[in-house]
Amino acid sequence: MSHRLLVLGVTFALALATTPSFGASLYVANDGTDSGTCGAKTSPCRSINQGITNAGIGDTVIVGPGRYGDLTGDGDFSDPGEEGGNTTSMITIAKRVRVLSSNGATATVIDANGGSDTAVTITAAGVVFGGPKKGFTLKGADLNGLFVSGFPNAVTVSGNLGLSNGNYGFVLTGTAAVVTNNVAMGNAFAGFQGSLLQSTVRGNVAIGNAGIGFNVSGTDLIFDRNTSTANSGDGFNVDGAGGASVLSGNAAVSNGNRGISLNSGAPTLRDLSAIGNGLYGLNLSGTAPAAQGGNEYGNRTCGLRNNEGITVTATKTYWGSPLGPLGTAICNVGGTSVTNSTPFATKPVKLKVKPLF
Repeated sequence: MSHRLLVLGVTFALALATTPSFGASLYVANDGTDSGTCGAKTSPCRSINQGITNAGIGDTVIVGPGRYGDLTGDGDFSDPGEEGGNTTSMITIAKRVRVLSSNGATATVIDANGGSDTAVTITAAGVVFGGPKKGFTLKGADLNGLFVSGFPNAVTVSGNLGLSNGNYGFVLTGTAAVVTNNVAMGNAFAGFQGSLLQSTVRGNVAIGNAGIGFNVSGTDLIFDRNTSTANSGDGFNVDGAGGASVLSGNAAVSNGNRGISLNSGAPTLRDLSAIGNGLYGLNLSGTAPAAQGGNEYGNRTCGLRNNEGITVTATKTYWGSPLGPLGTAICNVGGTSVTNSTPFATKPVKLKVKPLF
């Protein structure tokens, strides 16, 4: 064997040794039956909890279309095929597994039906819940559709719909989390509630929630291209976005209160748009970052409210007129607040967010 072939062979062997295994796949379906051995494609489990129980570390639980949770409508989870959860959490993911639907959130419903505080709770590091066209609808919980509890590491939540829960659609905690392309709709308080470190929150939508769209805090966050629309309270309420946090491309449209409110920290701000909100567009209080790009117009009180008592720079922004900020486009609160808006955009800036429909 030549030296070159030997090197290639050793390299290939090392690659195989270091490539992570995805593990086995277990199946859950509405025509399945729960048992200690269910999960094969030909004999799926009926409940998601049973599929998770039978799965090993690193396995994938694939859930077929249909309804999971309180199947009989009697307010508990003890009937055959139900999730066997409790009043705190209907489904708990306490080991590192992937839980995916086969047909996406529009065809796969996890319904707590008022029998539990939370529809799905994640407590383990490395859990993957949902994915592109592989997520779930989480509805009917007394408090939360999804709750990531205990600040675990590297949890991924993607492609899910938190719908009509009693408090939050999604409660997110942890380090190195990835939260992408989820929708929170019609929840009784916030769409997304988060306390995250070194995490990415991207492409999510909060629409029509009775309170705040996004209520988040954390350090070293990538928070971009999220949309908050027609919520009764603030579109985005961001506290303590410290470290190297970047807020970019987010859009707040037609929320009842403030569009985007930054209350502490000094993140990088790029291409933030607040249009047609009931109070301020971009509210700066307790923080002094420079903002660049985006749109701040059509808001009832002010486009930008500078409550800093210092000079704030907000450039390349469209203020609703080709002549720049006119009238109440900028509100400097207190005699020492100054906002530098030059140069400004002379026409609306294209939104960075992806349309939901």
